Formats: sequence, C-alpha cells, structure tokens
Amino acid sequence: MFIRLNILVQTFVICLCLPTDRLQAKNKLILILADGVRYDYVADPNLKGFNQLAKHGVRAEYVQPIFPANSYPNWYTIVTAIFFRCSVHKQTHKHF
Repeated sequence: MFIRLNILVQTFVICLCLPTDRLQAKNKLILILADGVRYDYVADPNLKGFNQLAKHGVRAEYVQPIFPANSYPNWYTIVTAIFFRCSVHKQTHKHF
C-alpha cells in the first residue's frame, strides 16, 4: 500500500512540474503600485531602481486618481476598471 501511494504522489508531483504550452503562451504582467511616490520621483537620477524599471518596462504617463487621499480605491479601480463606489451596483466606468 505504501509503495503504491508513494508512486502516486511522485507521479502527481512530476505532472505538476511539467510545463504546459497553454501556460507558456500567456503573457505575464507585474503591476507595481507604490504608495506615497510623487510623479517626479521617477525622473530622479539618484533612484536607479526607478530608472531601470522605466528603461526596461512600461510606465504610465499619468494616472488620474479616483480618491486622491486613499490608495485602495485607486488600486481597485486600476486593476478591475470598476469605479469603487459603483461596484455594489455593478456599474462599470471604463472611461474617465
């Protein structure tokens, strides 16, 4: 019994480790949301991390905040394209 269970578990682990074409074909996106960062921090030559991200990635020219004082509603709107206050009513606002 133990040998069969061991073989079953090893087979399952090997199947999980095998890449699939469907997973490899998808593009990956990493969204970095930095709280408390001003618009001009990216242009500061002393912040080399921001410069590397801007050089090798994509960045937004500007973002119009939904709630300027609160971060979470802005992040929610960016990720879901749903205006935070109207999410209860299922109204989507994909343009501002």
